[in-house]
Amino acid sequence: RALAVLRRTLYVLKGALAGEWLDSDRESIGLNSSSDLWVDVDQFHECLLECKKHGHPLEQVCPDCVGPLTEAMSLYRDDFLKGLSLKDSLAFDDWQFSQTQSLRSEVIGAIGRLVYYHSDQEELEAAIGYARRWLELDRTDEKAYRHLIELYARTGNRVAALRKYDECVKVLRKELRESPEEETNQLYHAIKENAFPMEK
Repeated sequence: RALAVLRRTLYVLKGALAGEWLDSDRESIGLNSSSDLWVDVDQFHECLLECKKHGHPLEQVCPDCVGPLTEAMSLYRDDFLKGLSLKDSLAFDDWQFSQTQSLRSEVIGAIGRLVYYHSDQEELEAAIGYARRWLELDRTDEKAYRHLIELYARTGNRVAALRKYDECVKVLRKELRESPEEETNQLYHAIKENAFPMEK
C-alpha cells in the first residue's frame, strides 16, 4: 500500500513540477542534477567555493570574497528544513540535524570572515550588523561577543559595549556554566577604564 501511495505521489509531483527535475527508479528517488533546478543550499555552497578559488588561506578575505560571502549570507534564512519533520523517522531526524549543524557552522564561518573584513576596512556598522547575526545563530559564542564589544567601543558606544559584556557573562554562566575568557575580561576592563583601544 505504501509503495502504491508513493507511486501516485511521484506521478502527481512530476506533473506539478512540469519538468524533469526528479530522477527515480525502483530503488531510489533524487533530484536530477542535469536539470535547471535551482537549490538554495547548492547556491550557498557555490558561493563559499568561489572564495576558495582566490588563492589565499580560507580564513582570509580579499575584496573579491565579499560579494560571494554576502550572497551566501542572504541565502541562509533559517535552519535546514526548519518546521519539516517525518513521523517515526529517526534516520531522517539524524540526517536533518547533521545538515543543520553543518550549514550553521559554514554560515558562522562566513559571517566571521565578513566581520573581520569590514572591521579591517573601518566599515564598523556593517561589521556590527554581521556580528549581531553571528550571535543570533549562536548566542553562546564568546568570540562573537568579543567582536561586538570591541566594535561598539570603536564606534564610541561605550555603554553598548559594557552592556554587551554583561549579557555575555550572563549567557555563558546560564547556558555553559562558564566565565568569560581572560581576553574578553581584559577588553571589558580596558573599555571600562577608558583605556581602549588596547595594544593589538
